[in-house]
Amino acid sequence: MMKVLMIGDSHVGKTTYMAAMYKLMADDDKICIRANNSEDAKTLERFGEELFSRGIYPDKTALKSNYRFSLDIRSNSVQDFHFFYFSWIDSPGEAIYQRTTEPIPAELARDLNEVDSLVVFLDFTTLNAQENSKVMRQWNRIKQFMLKFAGRAREDQPLTLTIILTKADVDVDFDLENAPVWNKLCEFINSIRNNQSLFGMLALSGINQQSLGNVYFTFMYSMLMGMLNEAYRQIKIIENRTFLERLKYMFIDDQTMNRLNLLKAYLEVFEKQIKEYSGFGEDKGGYILF
Repeated sequence: MMKVLMIGDSHVGKTTYMAAMYKLMADDDKICIRANNSEDAKTLERFGEELFSRGIYPDKTALKSNYRFSLDIRSNSVQDFHFFYFSWIDSPGEAIYQRTTEPIPAELARDLNEVDSLVVFLDFTTLNAQENSKVMRQWNRIKQFMLKFAGRAREDQPLTLTIILTKADVDVDFDLENAPVWNKLCEFINSIRNNQSLFGMLALSGINQQSLGNVYFTFMYSMLMGMLNEAYRQIKIIENRTFLERLKYMFIDDQTMNRLNLLKAYLEVFEKQIKEYSGFGEDKGGYILF
């Protein structure tokens, strides 16, 4: 099963993103997600309802949450088809600073060695902050996690790194050219651009009562490599069939081939959308690929 890990400091907006993501994707009329656990579904639905109807943001994550979802194709003519399963891990902000001998940071370290996708949250308003020990400590810890994750990417194990700059809707004056953390972020991105097995996105996001703040593309981009790897697994299943099995599946409904065709079609459509909207700016989706 594909795994996605979210990391970021406390109050950066990870749980808010989860609420908006679930609200958007659960209601989508074509591609939608469902929480496998009914309590998780109720919690995320409540977060989304409170956020968009009352303007109440979720509390910070106190404990690690491991959400399990199915990505479904919704159809008016047939029952919803579950064609992809994945887990999405929401880690507490404090865990990035704690020793790995503590239980939650130890789990975070293990997750980092197993996940297909890492989603990093940075507060856009702090990128412009003057250099100080707290801001630089946060950046240095986040950077170490990203470097460790990027180091795992190889040709037979492509990975996805999504960096989301939250609170981009806050009305403040920015001087990014002279912002220390922004410059260090740009240096980091330039340092990993040559890794052909690491696929990255840097995205602006501002989630509030009126806006979903660039949730759709960041979510779906984070899913790409896991879905591509799943397509490869389905292809291997078909390639390893015996002659009798191949003959058998010529005359009956082949669920593996159906699943593969759905994955391939979905990847092709989303790849086209990514290329069309790549780049910063209101008309370009608010993100760049690296």
